[in-house]
Amino acid sequence: MTNKSFIWPVFITLLVLAGIACGVKYLVLRDYMVVVNVSCDPMTESCFGEADEEGELWYYKIVEKPANTIPACSAWDGACEELSCEPGEALCTVTTCDSETGDECYLGEQEQ
Repeated sequence: MTNKSFIWPVFITLLVLAGIACGVKYLVLRDYMVVVNVSCDPMTESCFGEADEEGELWYYKIVEKPANTIPACSAWDGACEELSCEPGEALCTVTTCDSETGDECYLGEQEQ
């Protein structure tokens, strides 16, 4: 067998194994972080703000947590609860707005 005929089967085999490994990591183990904007109450927290399609301001904070800690649900029928961090939950973070870093923040309905 020549070098050329040997390389292609090895290359294809390695490519298939890499695809299987990625499938196991992301689909079975769900070993990745989910970052989502969730609603925020500007009367009690410093919130980010963004205008929606109608021009109304939507207040939000950012939640980042491991995908394998999020319960399975169907977002299509609205059955999913809004993500949050439980007290003491490992690797889960909530980011609120910080005007010192140059963010446009809202607290008490007033822009800071």
